[in-house]
Amino acid sequence: MTADTDLASTERYEDVLQGIVASTMRAVGSRDALLALRPRTGGTRTIFSAGLTESEAAAIAGRLLDGDGGGDDHVVVEVTSARRHYGLLCVGGDGRALPAQSHGALETYSQLAAATLDAADALEDARHEAATARALLELSTSLADLEGAEEMASKVARAVPDIIDCDRAAVFLDSGDRHGAVDGVYRVAGWVGYHEEALRYLHARTFTESSVEWATDNGIKQVFGTTDLGAVATVAAAITVNGGTIGHVTASVTTGPERLAVTPHLTDRLKGLAAQASIALSNARLVDQIRFQALHDPLTGLPNRTLILDRAGQMLARARRGDLPVAVLLIDLDGFKDVNDTLGHDVGDRLLGAVTARLTATMRAGDSVGRLGGDEFVVLFDGTSMEDGPDIVSRRLLAVLREPFVVEGATRNVLTLTASIGIAAGVRPSATELLRDADIALYEAKAAGKDCVVAFRPEMRAAVQDRHLLESDLRDALRLGQFFLVYQPIFNLASGQTVGVEALLRWRHPERGIVQPNAFIPILEDSGMISDVGRWVLEEATRQGTRWHILGHELDVSVNVSARQLETDRLIEDVRRAVTRSGFDPRSLILEITETAIMGNVNAVVPRLAELKTTGVRVAIDDFGTGYSSLAYLQQLPVDTLKIDRTFISAMSGSPESRALIRTMVQLGKSLGLETLAEGIEESGQYLQLEREQCDSGQGYLLARPLEWDAVEAFLAEHSGPAPVTP
Repeated sequence: MTADTDLASTERYEDVLQGIVASTMRAVGSRDALLALRPRTGGTRTIFSAGLTESEAAAIAGRLLDGDGGGDDHVVVEVTSARRHYGLLCVGGDGRALPAQSHGALETYSQLAAATLDAADALEDARHEAATARALLELSTSLADLEGAEEMASKVARAVPDIIDCDRAAVFLDSGDRHGAVDGVYRVAGWVGYHEEALRYLHARTFTESSVEWATDNGIKQVFGTTDLGAVATVAAAITVNGGTIGHVTASVTTGPERLAVTPHLTDRLKGLAAQASIALSNARLVDQIRFQALHDPLTGLPNRTLILDRAGQMLARARRGDLPVAVLLIDLDGFKDVNDTLGHDVGDRLLGAVTARLTATMRAGDSVGRLGGDEFVVLFDGTSMEDGPDIVSRRLLAVLREPFVVEGATRNVLTLTASIGIAAGVRPSATELLRDADIALYEAKAAGKDCVVAFRPEMRAAVQDRHLLESDLRDALRLGQFFLVYQPIFNLASGQTVGVEALLRWRHPERGIVQPNAFIPILEDSGMISDVGRWVLEEATRQGTRWHILGHELDVSVNVSARQLETDRLIEDVRRAVTRSGFDPRSLILEITETAIMGNVNAVVPRLAELKTTGVRVAIDDFGTGYSSLAYLQQLPVDTLKIDRTFISAMSGSPESRALIRTMVQLGKSLGLETLAEGIEESGQYLQLEREQCDSGQGYLLARPLEWDAVEAFLAEHSGPAPVTP
């Protein structure tokens, strides 16, 4: 938007058009842009370009204006208005289709160029008028600036008394939407000569064609003493754009109504004013539209990050002057990605629109609601809006968002979701720091289980900084060979024999020492690094498994697969490569995938699991019992093993209900032909109970802790028989 506002300072149409071409190239993101104008009778072609040499621009303009087209490497739009067809605007397209949003920007700039050329044409025509049009010339020049509709209306109103013998003048504009739609209701936008009482009257009212008594003669409307306080006569001319009325320019007198007698002289001048206003306001509406697009989210119409930061800065300035409380709420929709993945982006966009409607309806009129991008929204509020407190307001918003959404295209047209909210309250040195603290609190809310509110505390900032340092170090850990694997043995509960191992990732940091998985694996997943690290784990675990097989230990090797790895077909390629390079028997490789990862996107996961099974590997559902999978889904999942979550095992000793639940899970596995494996066995009583329930296998500290590869070999040599377990 900076380039567009810079144009407002120029007074030469050539400079304005050159600026439009440069702005078009930046807005569309193209390598070049060109405006080719057809010559008037006896004239020559006019070319404005950016990113092209003079000869290149001339060659392309020649092809365009001669009707040969711009070729596959340019996207061309017409520059035309109701007044005249001027030429063509094009941008370099690199042979690719222009995105819809960029094409819209290209169309907008072509309209802006046409509006500027309309103004130039009007100015050129006016230069041939007699001295009676001199004021129109001056007005036309002043209207060449790229300004908004309110500024343009004020300029037109101030020029009226210099052109028509009147005491007052006003411009009324249609109050339609920002896209140029009209609704036939007019409000005063510019004025001159009105006293305070009359202004209050005008600002308090809206006008329609039927709300005043107009008398029309040759396109000029007359009203005698009916619309203005203190006016004895008023004349008005319609301001039209593309055949539709968008407003009126009026002239009033407080004495001598005959001064506004409808004569050709007055008619021509008033029509001339309206024509100039039409060109200027059409231009201004395009400027307003571009300004709006630069500061608002195109999908929801809410303020975007740029405007929110500006408003937050103003809010902080007011808070410092008046010692007022301020707060920002950062809202993130939980699981929104699953909506896009399963139902499509069209449904996701409609859901975002419904969320926007609820947020704006819940907050007060003075609060700023914005969209920062994706599924992240922000609310700014201060002063009297703080009476309920940010925590209460946040919980009210969570409750509102939990209510089902009726969305066309969704399953049964109804969707439910939750949200997480981070709060930052109090004055900060800058708006960026205020939003940063809210973002830190939002991260804590996500980590706390989502669907909750967390207020920022200063100590959170240190934790986030430490996390950023950890993430920075993680980016080099794989390259520097700092990762290693440990293996926790898995036992057949009936025989006590060691039947497999689970490969577990560890990080040996040069300064922190051994970093626990719960401290760095979430960072790997959030950053996307888990894909590369997971690929290394597959290769390392299968290589080590091959070594054990050669030594005569027929062990299965289990490897954990993250939800991020499961999102793409790359995982299938990684598995095939790992078993091929290592020579490991794929039937001995078990991929452990959490129930939550599977249930998060069942429709996409089931085909991918089925294709994984074609490689010969086996699949286990990890943390079974925590992801709320239904029996119907479980029956269609191509899996081999249910791995019962440790929380159920730890509750067995003191809860008959938990023991009954374990029995149900084991029997469910048997009925579906699946093996069952219990993790987290730490007491002999748990072992014996699981054995009685006929659970197939298990692992836990009671049996063996995770071991490095050489310690595994020593363990296997020492425990070649059944593992001793006593009550």
